Amino acid sequence: MRPVTRIFFWLNPGQEPFARAIAAAAGAEIVAAGSPDRGKSGAVAAELGVLATDDLRTALISADCHAVILLAPGEFGSDSGGADVRALLQARARGVRVACLEAAPSSAIDLLSCGWDSLDEPLEPDDLIVPISLAWKPPQQLTDLLKEFGTARALQLSTGGPAQRGTLISRLLFAFALVSEFIAEVESVDASFIDSVGNPSLHLLPQEKLTELHGSFNCLLRFSGSRSATLLVSDQQQASFFDLTMIGTQGSLTLSCTLDAIDCLWIHADNSREETQIKVDSMPFELSLVLEALDPKIETTVSMEAMLTFAQTALLSARTGEAESTSTISRILESARGG
Repeated sequence: MRPVTRIFFWLNPGQEPFARAIAAAAGAEIVAAGSPDRGKSGAVAAELGVLATDDLRTALISADCHAVILLAPGEFGSDSGGADVRALLQARARGVRVACLEAAPSSAIDLLSCGWDSLDEPLEPDDLIVPISLAWKPPQQLTDLLKEFGTARALQLSTGGPAQRGTLISRLLFAFALVSEFIAEVESVDASFIDSVGNPSLHLLPQEKLTELHGSFNCLLRFSGSRSATLLVSDQQQASFFDLTMIGTQGSLTLSCTLDAIDCLWIHADNSREETQIKVDSMPFELSLVLEALDPKIETTVSMEAMLTFAQTALLSARTGEAESTSTISRILESARGG
């Protein structure tokens, strides 16, 4: 895979500053841009001062670039004829790295069709298009600390920031991926959703799309072995934030991320305190995630089907106002497989 020095962006109006920040952090040039928002490709390209294209598949197949970054995927990945997947395969064949801020496809049911089901082993969907939400690689010092802490019994995670740098679903998927590092498979989700103007309602069926959703989610996740996690996720904040508290047999561990450091407070079971500050690259958290996704050595630890199943279970719970089992979505998938 070639070094990323030329990037094509697919984005919505308003995301141009984030695209410029990504290119600057990567030391790369923006070569062209387009938008899933019909008729807006010219405007976003003009704002970035580059050539415009309104055909993402053509860009994947032939654009003179090293990476294609989808900050707003729209309906990409859900073409019933498999044209999107074929374009991704051609991008991979010519060494172009493809990363997406949200999930593409945006529905778990689409993974069973739309060309994704025809991938030859050992290829997986995230080999073709990396979900940026799953790309975080913790600093080694933090990894060592977490290993020393041991197994989490309960966990609370709060994260958010502006929608232009990470939509609600992308942030929810990041939270799910992080929780999955510490606690096993989710059994049920009890979620509430507040939209961007404060209305506590959601009118989606479990098999519908997850894109273009803005607001805040509050989720209670239950796991086997009497373990649980709570997630507060929002894309309505001007400043990015990330806070994590874990409780286990070794006491409690709290992580607070600032622009250039992770502050760690470990209160041991005997009530003694241990404080550590881990220095990180001085850049917004969302920006570091994109750079990680551009690294061909990055390995995602959560399958695309698992993360879409979780997200759609959260949507279903918010709609019904009750806790929902992830097995509900899993049964829909099994039925679609003919099981």
